[in-house]
Amino acid sequence: CIATNDYIKKTKKSKEAKLTVISRSKSIVESSARLLYPQSSNNHQLKCGSNLNIICAGSGYPTPLVRWSFVPKNS
Repeated sequence: CIATNDYIKKTKKSKEAKLTVISRSKSIVESSARLLYPQSSNNHQLKCGSNLNIICAGSGYPTPLVRWSFVPKNS
């Protein structure tokens, strides 16, 4: 997650996390619920086709632009 404030030319980047997508034919171990906010950079595993909400929040004035980026494994 990257938050940018163009007015003051500042950018903040969160820590990277790993997302592993598991094919639908494989099972995934269930776990108890976890606190989602504030969210640190946690690694996640989920079945292909499942949904995952990842929270990224920023504040400032003017309101910063918040975006996600994908970092390829070999970069």
